[in-house]
Formats: sequence, C-alpha cells, structure tokens
Amino acid sequence: MPEMKLYVYNAGKGDCLLVKYLGKSEKYRNIIIDSGTGRFKGCLSALERELSAAGEGIDLVVLTHVDNDHIGGLLGLERTNAPLTAGEFIINHPDGVDIGSVAGDAQLSVKGNDELYKALIRRNATVHSAVRGDIFELDGARISIISPTQERLDRLFTTVLPDTPLGGGIDWAAELVTLMSAPLTLRDTSVNNLSSIMFVLEYADVRLLFTGDGVFDDIREGLQSLGFCETGNRGIRFDAVKLPHHGSARNLSEEWPKTIDSHRFVICADGAGHPDKKTIAKLLKWYGEIEIYSGTDWWSRDFLTREDTERFIASGKLTFSKAGGGELVWKSEAAI
Repeated sequence: MPEMKLYVYNAGKGDCLLVKYLGKSEKYRNIIIDSGTGRFKGCLSALERELSAAGEGIDLVVLTHVDNDHIGGLLGLERTNAPLTAGEFIINHPDGVDIGSVAGDAQLSVKGNDELYKALIRRNATVHSAVRGDIFELDGARISIISPTQERLDRLFTTVLPDTPLGGGIDWAAELVTLMSAPLTLRDTSVNNLSSIMFVLEYADVRLLFTGDGVFDDIREGLQSLGFCETGNRGIRFDAVKLPHHGSARNLSEEWPKTIDSHRFVICADGAGHPDKKTIAKLLKWYGEIEIYSGTDWWSRDFLTREDTERFIASGKLTFSKAGGGELVWKSEAAI
C-alpha cells in the first residue's frame, strides 16, 4: 500500500520540511523543502545521517526562494565544507546576470543565494531552475511548478531592493471570532516572496500544496494555468497545504476557499512575529473545522483566549499538532 509522510521541522523562524514516500522502485524517496536559517545546519546534517543509517538518501532539495530563513541551513553547510549530499537540487538563479558585479548593491539574501548556487555548481551537483509550467518526476511522484513566472524572477535578480524583515504585528490578543470578520487589507509585496517556487506534489491519490512565501493570486493563477480544476464551489482538493510566509494573513485572500479545499494546514513558525492569528480565524470561518501542524508549539504561548478554547478547541473544530517533526501520514489504496 503506497504511503507518504510529511515532516515539519523546528527550524525556528525558517522553513524545513521533508516528504518521504515509497516509490515505484520500492525504495524510499526523500524530498527536503527549504533548509531553515544557518542555525539549522546541524539538524540538517543529523537528518542526513539518520537517513543514511536507514539505507536511504536525500533525493531532491527544493529551495523555494532566496531569503536566509529558507536557504541558510544549506548555505551554512557549504561554508563549513560539510555539504548536504542530494541527488538533485532545485534553486532559482539568474541566467546572464553577474551578481558579483552588483555585490555592493544587491540585497544580502540575493548574495547568499548566489554563493550557494555557485558552491553547488563547483561540486558538480545536479541543479535545476523552476518556473511556472515546469514538471519534475521522481519515482512515482509528480511535482508541478505553479510559480514563479519568469517575469517575477527577472525583477528579483535585476532590481536593487532592501532586505525585507520577517514578521509584523502580533494580533494574538484578539479573539478568533472577532478576527473572522476582520478584512484582509494588507498585501505582501516583497519581491523575494513573490519569486517563491510554489508547487503541487502528487503521489498515488495524495495531493499536497507547497507555497513558500508566495501570495494567493499567484497560487490561483498557477493552479489554473496548469489545469487544476475546482470541484463546484469547494475549490481544488488538497490533503494538506503548507501555508505561505509562516502563516501571514498578508498572503491570503477572501477568494482562498473558492480555489483551495483542505482541512489540514502546515505553518512553519516559532511565534516570534508569525503566524498571524487572523490566518487561523479565516481558515476556521472558511472551512468550519481545521487541523494545524507545525514543528513548534507556538500556540501554547498566549495564542488562545479562554473563549477561543471553549468555542473551538473544546468542540474539536480547531486542532493543533506537534510531534517529533510534526509528522503527517497518508496511506493510499491507489496504485502508484
């Protein structure tokens, strides 16, 4: 019986996830999505050793965009001459643009991305870029890239911009029921985040959505352009959705439930600046009952009011889960 597991690691302010499944070859395959900040490099090495001891390896690493909280762990390992070994890497880097020539002006995250890319090339790693419409196959799994567009990447690598700080105001003091009706007025305009590699991963009859730090409009346009179709007014079914930008409400839209149908959501955050409580409130409003998974238990630190607990936790409408990596498991009856 085909099985897929998703692990959500405690990467602090950063993202790091692992997808594990038994491929057509009857071998376990492992896909790492993002690598946390530089502080997470030791955990990445430990994960690689753990997989190796089990007779497995890292088959693919996807780095969604240039920000340090996504590439930092892998870059840290390259700098210590203890690089992560993987079959393939997906990382966006400009063609024909010499980052070194604008090193004095380029933002630090773009410089770090350039350093990492060159380090991978020097050691003859297999490196791919990814834009909307690209498809990758890995032993029974299919990865469909829904974003970014080439236009988004061109802007990222040819425009000198300041670094964008992580996080914003915390709205945790408000009650969920109040935030349900609060408007989604702010929008994420970070060029870095808008360049995120976002993709659908399909395996047997399991479908997952990974959104980096992207925005809803790009998610919707990308899904439509690749032929993913809504079911009535319920949106496209996903077994789980990794929410964009650490659960920021700036990356959502009131149109979200018309495009996406899911009740399981992953948030990579540590409670310092993210996630927005409004995000949880909106998901509850749209779906009625939801499960939230994370590598840290940020919700245990003054996130819920007494009314939140009585109204949503006690009734089972809202569930939070953290395990040794926040493991989600699907067993499929479908053939691979």
